[in-house]
Amino acid sequence: IYDSVMELPLLKRVILIGPDEEAFSRVESEIQEKVEFLSREKLLEMEEAQVCAFVSRHVGKLPLYISVDKDVLCKDDADTNWSQGEMTLDELLGICRDIGSKYRLLGADICGGLSEENGGTDSDQALNYRSIKAIAEAILQHQDSDSGY
Repeated sequence: IYDSVMELPLLKRVILIGPDEEAFSRVESEIQEKVEFLSREKLLEMEEAQVCAFVSRHVGKLPLYISVDKDVLCKDDADTNWSQGEMTLDELLGICRDIGSKYRLLGADICGGLSEENGGTDSDQALNYRSIKAIAEAILQHQDSDSGY
């Protein structure tokens, strides 16, 4: 996050959804003013509509770049070699669809997952592929290719 905020002058705000509370304490103090944070602990207490309202409050009319790290997902929906989250794929898909329907997207990426090089099995790969495909479809579902976004 630090490098992006420091090197991309047009980057106005970063919204982190899903890391634990301790992760925010590691965000460098000089960039914290550009970082909005919704922790894993708070997510457990919120409904999907509340998460979407959080995003709306902090985004305004700005276009978005979405980066999804699959380690936010629970073990049933992704296998990662990092700390595993507790969000279900259905919850994440709902948030992605809502965001995709309301905002102009500049781009997106989906990262994380247990690779073969790190001990991932064919079953892990298949599970992660299904999640990636569903996330990409949810993000792009409301984007109009003819409109330029």
